[in-house]
Amino acid sequence: MIVIQARVDARHRIVAAAGLEMPLDAKLEALARELAPAGILARGTDVRVVYETGDASVVARGGSRRIAALRIGSGPTARIAVFPTEDASAETEPYSLDGRPVGTALLRYPVPHLRIASGFSTSRKHPITKKRKPHLGVDFAAPFGTPVVAVADGEVVLAGSSGGFGRLIRITHGDGYASAYAHLQRYATGIKAGSHVTKGQLIGYVGNSGVATGPHLHFALLRNGEPIDPLGPGLPELPRLTGGSLASLRADAAHAEQILAAADRDDATATRLASASTH
Repeated sequence: MIVIQARVDARHRIVAAAGLEMPLDAKLEALARELAPAGILARGTDVRVVYETGDASVVARGGSRRIAALRIGSGPTARIAVFPTEDASAETEPYSLDGRPVGTALLRYPVPHLRIASGFSTSRKHPITKKRKPHLGVDFAAPFGTPVVAVADGEVVLAGSSGGFGRLIRITHGDGYASAYAHLQRYATGIKAGSHVTKGQLIGYVGNSGVATGPHLHFALLRNGEPIDPLGPGLPELPRLTGGSLASLRADAAHAEQILAAADRDDATATRLASASTH
């Protein structure tokens, strides 16, 4: 295994440590947000990614990118997610150390954001028209060009202009769920009606197209055609691990924690040596 060190930058993106060119992509950021309080990764937060491969050059070239564990923060407040290895060929969901799934079957935060500018409401005073009307989604404030990801596997049914929503993407998912992403600056390469996307895949970039006071993502979620609060209760849950699956997860977690602890010790040693060399 190999540990990649990264930090959250001023735009709330995860960037690798200086000199490392690692695949800290939009999907990884989306998974990290599921661990963070309110989905916000604070600037300067330490991020450690444990990859299964032991060769950094392999990871950098795009091979063997399977994540074994992810940690955000440090010390007693650190949060860790482990990806079970029972079926190494399959894409697995992250779990906490007690076997509880991290997040739900749908990602709650499709974009790195500074704050929630406006929540789901049946009656909100519109910031431009000043009239009260339903706001059936969540507005995430984020800079121009911030990556937006799909919250679940699905099919794009619309990628085009839609009146006040500006550049809009609509995606249908399984079990009657659908999602929408509005006010985009542009679409990601290959995103068009009929495209199939996967959970965490990059689909577009934050903008202020349509009727908007500034750059943000308006994110809407529907269940059987009815809008629901994307951050509210009732989203489909992932199964909690029990029995042999839980025992296997705990073994994976113990190994990952050993790897992370060793990396922390190496960093501490390097810091002491660097400090000593300056005196």
